[in-house]
Amino acid sequence: MYYPGMANPARRPSMKLLIAALLALPLVALPGTGARAQGGEYVAGKRHGHWVLRFADGDVQEGPYVEGKEHGDWVIRSADGGVQEGPYVDGKRHGHWVERFASGTVQEGPFVDGKQHGDWVIRSADGGVQEGPFVAGKKHGDWVLRFADGGVQEGPIVEGKEQGHWVLRFADGTVEEGPVVDGKKQGRWTIREADGTLGTRDYRGTRCRYPPGTVRGPRLVRCER
Repeated sequence: MYYPGMANPARRPSMKLLIAALLALPLVALPGTGARAQGGEYVAGKRHGHWVLRFADGDVQEGPYVEGKEHGDWVIRSADGGVQEGPYVDGKRHGHWVERFASGTVQEGPFVDGKQHGDWVIRSADGGVQEGPFVAGKKHGDWVLRFADGGVQEGPIVEGKEQGHWVLRFADGTVEEGPVVDGKKQGRWTIREADGTLGTRDYRGTRCRYPPGTVRGPRLVRCER
């Protein structure tokens, strides 16, 4: 219900029309930022309302400001085709974000106070999937890495590096397990071949790398015997 003198809600423009109107506005240079802006306003000298920022490198950022800080849902488009979407709170990413990169990788999960924090899922273009927690911007906790060839690796990551006991299951049925220190195999590992043969191998800080032609890392792979 509305009364004389009040705006008729039935005649209020939709958000889609408002954004279209903003995009039709002329670009205004923002000193010191390298960006040009469409729409938006200043309240008491601070950015406020819905802004569209266009940068010289082709990046475009769009979303609301409240008292000079990003606050609300933003969309960030990179010149290479990448798109990141999620909320800001008081100028920092906070809440669930989805990040799509030009490489085809898609990752999603929560930010807290500007840093990745909580359970994330990272999907690569080749079909690989990584799942596990971040703490204060670094992988930290138990992670599971599933690769396009069917291999699966799982174990703990501490402040961004593999640490502790890892289990590596390869596509051919071989299973290796043992300790990892700072991302490198260390100490005695148990090896179970696909035919059931058991063996061990001692490592001294060996980081076995991807074979030629493999796209993504990090990944602990079998060393040449």
